[in-house]
Amino acid sequence: MIPGLGWRLPGWLQAVLSTPVVFGAGLGFFRRAGRQALHFQSSMDTLIALGSGIAWAFAMGEWWRGAHHLSFETASALVAFLLTGEVSRGPGQVACYRCIESPSFSSATHGPSDRDGWISA
Repeated sequence: MIPGLGWRLPGWLQAVLSTPVVFGAGLGFFRRAGRQALHFQSSMDTLIALGSGIAWAFAMGEWWRGAHHLSFETASALVAFLLTGEVSRGPGQVACYRCIESPSFSSATHGPSDRDGWISA
């Protein structure tokens, strides 16, 4: 659907546009989920792969049945949104976690300075 105009793209065009996003850009999610499934494990990648894959498959089924309200954009938006989050994390967040986990970062040196939880000025 085009926001504000009230008309939708044809189903075949939605499928053509969403397939490379879900299975191309989102391939890493599917690969990691597949590897984890072999070891009977799951993570956020599993949820993303299942959510986007099922939304895409459901949209294909609905399109073949002749429905007009398809969920191709949901599958694509899910992958695009989560890939944006992965990219925006970057090396800065990893460095921040390393800093917090280091032995030099402790509540004794970085926490409140008195017993009541108030920092003395």
